[in-house]
Amino acid sequence: MRLLRTPKVPGTSAARLVLFDAAHPLPPLIGGADHWFWRDDDCLALAVHEPHSGPIAEVAERAYRRAHTELTAKGYRHWLRTWTYFDGIVDGHGDDERYRQFCLGRARGLPVDAGYPAATVIGTRAPGFWLWVVAAKAPGQRFENPRQTPAWQYPREYGPQSPGFSRALWWAPTGLLLLSGTSSVVGHATLHAGDAAAQLLETLANIDALVAQVEAETGAALKAASLRLYVRDPADAALLTHCRVRWPEAEWAVHQGSICRADLAVEIEGVFSRR
Repeated sequence: MRLLRTPKVPGTSAARLVLFDAAHPLPPLIGGADHWFWRDDDCLALAVHEPHSGPIAEVAERAYRRAHTELTAKGYRHWLRTWTYFDGIVDGHGDDERYRQFCLGRARGLPVDAGYPAATVIGTRAPGFWLWVVAAKAPGQRFENPRQTPAWQYPREYGPQSPGFSRALWWAPTGLLLLSGTSSVVGHATLHAGDAAAQLLETLANIDALVAQVEAETGAALKAASLRLYVRDPADAALLTHCRVRWPEAEWAVHQGSICRADLAVEIEGVFSRR
């Protein structure tokens, strides 16, 4: 477990967390924008790495409990954002699928009072389990997407434990919207299975709807700051062209990894900031 460094941004008084550096388990296909949070004195981040990820429910429970214990001891009990990566994410059948088992372990290891953070969970080729957490002394404001069922309300068909995350979290002290990994899910169903380009368009529509919802409720005008595209097939990295047309002002990176449903080809996460 390690705390993460916070270099100053040139020309500003803000410090930005370098969450991953070379430690990211998914090497980038394009770019490498890994400054993912503007830090103030009320935020802290740490990383947990386990060299082996099986059985995944036990590994996840242990890692999340360790992180929660460490952060709470330092006074940072409210979780804002998490990233979790592990191998074989969609291996197994039915409730034995590793992502479903991960959701069980996460729920057991992270108390409800930590809040449902914004989150990303992606599968790796390399064996192991990686968790990064940004936490704060005070809670952020959680948001759901009007086009999507809240993940924590998914029906039983998606596993014995609903995924414990919010679609986004608004951190008012720094004027940041922390966007969870977002994909081509409307309601709770995957759309456009087998068509990465159509899934990307649906994903962009989901992000547009969520950002509009946050702007309407907070009164903040937001711009894309730092975004990451995950693709299952490296050939789909070319879809970044469409992303850059939508948000040309953003820092972009593309990583290859397995999305948490076998019928999903792409996912986007990131940070939007106040204009």
